[in-house]
Amino acid sequence: MMLPPGYKNSDKALEGCKYDVVSNESLRIDGAASVNLLLGAMRYLLNPEDPVARAQLSFEYAKIHEPARNEVDVFAVSNQVFFESQLPESFTKEKLSLKKLPLFELTETLIAIFRLGNEKGELSYLQAFQDLVLNFYSRERNDLASFLEWWEINKGKENTSIKISGEVDAVKILTIHKAKGLQFKYVLIPFCSWSIDHNSFQAPNLWVKTEQAPFADAGYLPVKYSTTLEKTYFNKAFQEEKTRAYLDNLNLLYVALTRAEFGVIITAEHPGKAKKGGTVARWIHTSIQQNENLQSGWNEASQEFVSGDWHQRREDSKKESTTRIELHSYYSSRWRDTLVIRQAGATFFDGIKSDQRNKINYGIHLHAVLSRIQYANDIPLTLDRLVQEGLILTEEKPPIQQQLDELMAHPLVGHWFSSEWKVRTEVSILLPGGIWNRIDRLITKDGRAIVIDFKTGEKSKTDQKQVTAYIQILQRMNFTEVEGYLLYTRDQEVISVSEGKGKVVKKKSESQLGLGF
Repeated sequence: MMLPPGYKNSDKALEGCKYDVVSNESLRIDGAASVNLLLGAMRYLLNPEDPVARAQLSFEYAKIHEPARNEVDVFAVSNQVFFESQLPESFTKEKLSLKKLPLFELTETLIAIFRLGNEKGELSYLQAFQDLVLNFYSRERNDLASFLEWWEINKGKENTSIKISGEVDAVKILTIHKAKGLQFKYVLIPFCSWSIDHNSFQAPNLWVKTEQAPFADAGYLPVKYSTTLEKTYFNKAFQEEKTRAYLDNLNLLYVALTRAEFGVIITAEHPGKAKKGGTVARWIHTSIQQNENLQSGWNEASQEFVSGDWHQRREDSKKESTTRIELHSYYSSRWRDTLVIRQAGATFFDGIKSDQRNKINYGIHLHAVLSRIQYANDIPLTLDRLVQEGLILTEEKPPIQQQLDELMAHPLVGHWFSSEWKVRTEVSILLPGGIWNRIDRLITKDGRAIVIDFKTGEKSKTDQKQVTAYIQILQRMNFTEVEGYLLYTRDQEVISVSEGKGKVVKKKSESQLGLGF
């Protein structure tokens, strides 16, 4: 990530000074040797007969593990047997199985095979690349060919670069446009001499129109931006574009000069050597010469302007110090070698009888239907949707329908699902203490509110406390009458909740198939 300039290792380098440089180019993932090695291996797995993929893999592998080798052997690339003999055996022997791995697992395995986790300077790039792989297959497709195609389109973009802290101890190289809105302790502007007008080789085309013959009937015409337009019918369009160019470059200079917090160093060519049309260097020089306050800082002999004193800045004692954690290796492993699957589960296989398991399942299915419907006549369509979505089986639909019909036949429960109420399902509510929760069903009418919470598990006092909290919040919302109920779908039991006390309204007997209140 840090680039070592030649000056850093020269005799002119000052002891105790740092010359590390970081730029957008150095942060790009597609320039990292480790990432290119991974991509080369992935392309080779996708098509082992591709000579370009072989050459890339051979070159990138040698760059990391055989730095003395500075060229690719043509014979090694063309001869597959010899080519693969230069690579790790764990890679060449498992090509077919590697190709079938999910994307993220594939990259993890390749990092381990090619021993990339020990390359300290590459760890940041490996982490960023793994994040991209994870984001890709979670949003797109878990497919090797699709990922490589996506990479070719998106590599080099900002989202494929490393994000670094603003406090990195190195010189940052970036354009003035990228610096907009940012602030730096010190700023160096080494080439403050760009043209204030369009350069001839970058001059834009102007779409112009005039009422003068013979161009009046031609409509808009494309003409090249040039000073020759000053003596034509299109002088007005030329002057407007020239004004915009001057204003853009003035704004650019303003941004460059206002990024520094403590100091700025500017170098520019002498105005006498400026090209025709002028540069921002002439603007700066003229401003200094024509301002009495600035003239005192100008040294004609050295052609320098100095303002202020250079001194070592004291660090703010109030600034919190942060401890940087640095990775020394990148750990990767195959989850298939470490994941252990239990062969038995006391709560699923042995501890629960089949009839009890069915009871739990039907309770969950009832909860799914009740949380989706607004009124009782929505039940048939909702059951069909659950079958289509695969949440319930076709043969499970009739008994669930029967249980729901029996639920709706009860006066209290059926009353909750009648069309006389205004219904809200899955209502978000903010509890005291800043905790978010959801009310399964809230029905209101004429200042009256009823809260119904569906539960699939065992009864607990916590459920009643939760509904009591809902009641208290609704009472503060000026509802004249608030009621709360718990419906346990597993046992089909309704409990009325009032100020923290739970009262069983009606409970299903063991011999009944439905609710049978």
